[in-house]
Amino acid sequence: MTIAIPVVLGVMLALALFGAAAVVGRRTWVPCLAIGWAAHVAWDLALHRSGAGAVYTPAWYPWFCVGFDLALAACILTLGAITPKKLQVGDDS
Repeated sequence: MTIAIPVVLGVMLALALFGAAAVVGRRTWVPCLAIGWAAHVAWDLALHRSGAGAVYTPAWYPWFCVGFDLALAACILTLGAITPKKLQVGDDS
């Protein structure tokens, strides 16, 4: 199986963008994490509907991911409203 360089570069760019959204969301602005997760919908659809993942992905999977990503983004926003500075996961103080 050969993977084209543009595909690898696209995956690396997506990793950097989603990783940055996660770091910023965790450290300073929770809505950034939710926005990043919601933006993952575009990644799921591009990869699993017409991209490299379309070869092996069942037809239902991208739509399941869309629902999951949007539901999780909504949960993150809800938790962010409860703990506005940052998510206090594991902090008992």
